[in-house]
Amino acid sequence: MVQYTGQELAVDVKRLGIKKAGVDMYDLLKRKMTGVESELVDFASELIRMPSPSLEEQAVARRVAERMTELGFDRVETDAIGNVVGILLGRSSESTVMVNAHMDTAAVEAESAWTRQPLSGVVENGTLHGVGASDCKGGLAAAIYAGALLKRSLLPLRGNVVVAATVAEEKGGSAGIRYLMEHTLPSLELKPTHAILAEPTGLDLFRGHTGWAQFDVVVQGISPFEVDDAVQAISRDLELDPEATPGIEESRIDRPRFDNVGGYRRGVIGVSRRLAVMDAGAMCGRIERTATRAAHGAGNVNVAVQIPKTEQRFYTRQTRMTETRVEAWEVDAYHPAIERARQVLAAAGREPRVGKWTLPRLGMATAGGVLVRDFNIPALGYGPGIEALCHAADESVPVQNLLDAAYGLAALCHGYVGIPVCGWTSDEI
Repeated sequence: MVQYTGQELAVDVKRLGIKKAGVDMYDLLKRKMTGVESELVDFASELIRMPSPSLEEQAVARRVAERMTELGFDRVETDAIGNVVGILLGRSSESTVMVNAHMDTAAVEAESAWTRQPLSGVVENGTLHGVGASDCKGGLAAAIYAGALLKRSLLPLRGNVVVAATVAEEKGGSAGIRYLMEHTLPSLELKPTHAILAEPTGLDLFRGHTGWAQFDVVVQGISPFEVDDAVQAISRDLELDPEATPGIEESRIDRPRFDNVGGYRRGVIGVSRRLAVMDAGAMCGRIERTATRAAHGAGNVNVAVQIPKTEQRFYTRQTRMTETRVEAWEVDAYHPAIERARQVLAAAGREPRVGKWTLPRLGMATAGGVLVRDFNIPALGYGPGIEALCHAADESVPVQNLLDAAYGLAALCHGYVGIPVCGWTSDEI
């Protein structure tokens, strides 16, 4: 194991007043954590009080960039679609760990069901309340302060640490993280070798989840009666198609839309469907077979199924065409990245379980599908918050979760790209 003998660490250890005792990286991180606890909670509360629905994250993005700069990140960049990237530079670019959290929040539905104002950001009885508390402003604040802990602790980094605050995650399609990976990070000559999603895991390690996608079932014919009958039959059969899982939303059928195009009657049924093993293309074929069988007795109609593309206009006024889908993904439970994370957290005094997100409601997801499937980057989830409270009234996060997440994320980042530090005493300095 390599020991760091740099003067900066020696000075810092002396300043902390450690005498006749061993000092390792976890001691340093814990001591620095004590100095930022209230600051971290206040920042998370401030983020919650800033409304940031998808594609309207500008106020949060500006504040995130300001805070990263104030905390001493080596570089802070905002890209063309509004993602904010904070960078701690290591000694080389051979390895880079990226911590990702999104700035947007799910739409607040049924505000009357909330017992507190959704944008309150209030702390009561050790719990921070408000929309985004768990998903994902608590995780965002913890990720930023994990970078600050590494910076203030003067722990040596072999590789780079990137904290990426992304846009448009709640819209589906992962447009923010995809742009970051395809354009932003390459322009900065950064290529992540590991990724940590600071999404709500209750401080456990999560390694994947199911996916979901939206489909349009298009029924077209000359006779309005035949088209209407076919649409009713298809809607009925699609409702019955998936196997029900208690507590898990497997499918959602929208109210049909009708119009007339070029002398033809057209009906469109919007379908959201969970993706477990099969990908969106395979599910598209399955839905089309079901719809075609259902419409067989309705008359002379044509049935087609497609994954619609929608234009997303970001707060920077850039636009991109995006499919509303998130593919299922997972990292093997014994992947070296998972094993390393377990070792690091155990050494830091944490004993997380390894599991997966359940994503009880359609529309919930992470950026893991893009990172693992499209860019072959091992990703894992580790963050504050409770998954069951996401996209729900009275969303909250335990304050201690925030603090523990910042410490754990800092330890994980150093575990992936840091130079080990151990065995220091005041006599050796």
